[in-house]
Amino acid sequence: KQGEWIDFKDDGTYSYGKYDNVNGSGTFHHSFEKLRLLMVDNDPVKMPLHYETKFGSSMMILVGQRDYKTNGVQMKLQQVDKIPSNTK
Repeated sequence: KQGEWIDFKDDGTYSYGKYDNVNGSGTFHHSFEKLRLLMVDNDPVKMPLHYETKFGSSMMILVGQRDYKTNGVQMKLQQVDKIPSNTK
């Protein structure tokens, strides 16, 4: 969806939000060998999310796995230099 983003950091943490708002954060673990991504939100109410990962030159496709019976979501993420802003 327009303006939504995920920022994966080198230290194994991530944050996410929409435009200038940070809506949450957590930790992630990615296996390049198995092409799997596990995201664990810092909000204990939210279930972990597990994805199969596919990569292009400047994009990543996440295919939701149903390991936790909650995640059937698929998304294509475009790499950008900065978090999108809704200010003009």
